[in-house]
Amino acid sequence: MNGIGIMQGRLSPAGARPQSFPRQWQAEFIYARAIGFDHIEWLLTADELESNPLWTAPQDVLRSVEQSGVAVRTLCADCFIQRGHDEALLARVLARAPAIGVETVIVPWLEGNAADLHETRRRLRSLHQLSGTSPVRIAIESDLPAGDLRTSIEQCASSIGVCYDTGNAAAAGHDISADLHLLGTRVLAVHIKDRNRGGPAVPLGQGTADFAGIADALVAIGYRGPLTLETPHTTDPLHAARTQRGFLVQQLATVTHS
Repeated sequence: MNGIGIMQGRLSPAGARPQSFPRQWQAEFIYARAIGFDHIEWLLTADELESNPLWTAPQDVLRSVEQSGVAVRTLCADCFIQRGHDEALLARVLARAPAIGVETVIVPWLEGNAADLHETRRRLRSLHQLSGTSPVRIAIESDLPAGDLRTSIEQCASSIGVCYDTGNAAAAGHDISADLHLLGTRVLAVHIKDRNRGGPAVPLGQGTADFAGIADALVAIGYRGPLTLETPHTTDPLHAARTQRGFLVQQLATVTHS
């Protein structure tokens, strides 16, 4: 089974933004282990960029990893949504990420950092050069159609791919299974959430994302990477995380045993 993890901050009370670095980040490792998560996706936000433990205390992060057994496999560089495309900062993140065990850095080209097809191809050319200087993979999270992403990334090194967000795809009305088949081995990370067409995130199973179909497609393309819950905040984050993880495990089990 793929490792199931959760986005940093989803095991804590909601912050000022949907993506907020948690004050009690060490405790989240303990909560994650108790619930059964395999990994936590590290979060790098613009508002607390320089004080993030990625820079200030990587040894403390590794200590939490060792004590809990919960890995940090992916890093979501949410900071780029507010800061825009910044190649110098990305190079810095790629150089530092291995210090806490990160395998894949997710770069959102969304909202304030969105890119059309022309800009996406321009940025990818520069990322192709950056990727050769780091052992860390780069996964682009974009609202572009899967076909455009696939043709754009084909000319890049295999260390550059896509972070596929099931909730964003559902909100846009995409055929998620078809997207995953089209992107194939270029899917390097998957954010698991659910949404209705044009709506906000909802608990898994309450939106239009077909998780049985998603599970089938992930098996079909041979995806063995992390699945990371990016589900909505609630007043009881630990109960919600346990429930959402249970839902996903059930969906994956139906494919495994079919």
